[in-house]
Amino acid sequence: MKMLDQSENDPFGNLDPQSSESKKFIEEAMAQIGDSSSLLGDYQINDKDLKISSDNSFLKKADYLMATGKIIYNNYANNLYPNPVKILEKLILGNTVDAEKAADIYQNVFNAFLKTETPSDWLDMHKRYLTLLKKLENLYRGLTVFKQDPVKADLLVQMIPDMLRAEAEIQQEYFKKEQEMGIK
Repeated sequence: MKMLDQSENDPFGNLDPQSSESKKFIEEAMAQIGDSSSLLGDYQINDKDLKISSDNSFLKKADYLMATGKIIYNNYANNLYPNPVKILEKLILGNTVDAEKAADIYQNVFNAFLKTETPSDWLDMHKRYLTLLKKLENLYRGLTVFKQDPVKADLLVQMIPDMLRAEAEIQQEYFKKEQEMGIK
């Protein structure tokens, strides 16, 4: 549809609401709009891309928690944790710099986590966080092009609370692991 519209062909010109082909097209389009999570991509983390340790000892897990904690601290403390309200305020004024910085922060954390050796016992948590980091990066990158695709930007804005909630939940999992191990 987007290509037809950009080539100045009316994407709805030949649409007959009574035909089965048109009904199918409309249903597929509505299903895609209804699933706004597809806007962030379906990023799959492959084990072959990770450094997985078969050593699940206390020491290896403590090293992992210290390494991931340092990654988060270095990226969020030095660059300020992305504040979606301030980012959106600036986007309204046409300034995409903070959204770009937020995307870069999530990309940096993702890349650093990808290189971190992970105890195999915690691989699921590690992969879920990597997936979430990639989606957050994609969310903020998507917001930077709001002028070109305001509908997409609006859908992304609506996703922010759920994404931040998911991020807080997984960070809570990491914090709980630290508490269980007596690390702080």
